[in-house]
Amino acid sequence: MDAATRWERIEESELEVAGVSSGTGFGRSIGLRIQGKIFAIYNERDLILKLPKNCVGELIDSGEGRPWGPDTAKVMKEWVAVSEVASERWPGLAAEARTFVGSG
Repeated sequence: MDAATRWERIEESELEVAGVSSGTGFGRSIGLRIQGKIFAIYNERDLILKLPKNCVGELIDSGEGRPWGPDTAKVMKEWVAVSEVASERWPGLAAEARTFVGSG
């Protein structure tokens, strides 16, 4: 399954969860929000997620993710871009991001 199709399935599934809505992420890419707070962004090559710092670190250490920020000058510590190579993990990671952001 290609990344775009996987994102569409994630988006469809997540929008069935109470409190989840669609919208832009940092004004650019398509994204998902929980209670108005962004937790996932898709930019046609990566799934960008807000996750706990330890999870971000694990994804970066494994090579499945890289640090992310809304521009090249600013990397945000709880955000990670998860590559298409790890797209089979995207649904679970998106759910984890929703839970993390929704509990804060």
